[in-house]
Amino acid sequence: MFSLSSLELLYFISAIAIGFVAVFLCWALYEIATLVRQTNEVVSDTREKVARFERAIMMIGEKLGASAQYLGFIAEGGKQLLSYLHKRSEEKKEETDTPKKHRKKREEEELSEMGGGMS
Repeated sequence: MFSLSSLELLYFISAIAIGFVAVFLCWALYEIATLVRQTNEVVSDTREKVARFERAIMMIGEKLGASAQYLGFIAEGGKQLLSYLHKRSEEKKEETDTPKKHRKKREEEELSEMGGGMS
């Protein structure tokens, strides 16, 4: 039926091979385009998440800045409270360390000093 010479057979097989290469290149181009599209989506999502994270950090910074104004007052109050507690602790320690006679004598001296200034 068909009588093909070896040169015609070579051309025919070369045409089929070129067709397969063309199909493979089209498929590879499609896969690369899909990969680039997915990469673009991931980059967009990442940018959006970074922007939200940045806004959250800025909000936290603003809130900390507002609360830092009150931090000085809180620190001063804590300092006075600790000073008061330390003074009270020292007074109690002094009361327990001194004998009752000395304590009574000291209390009388304090009362006389207060009364002596008035008379």
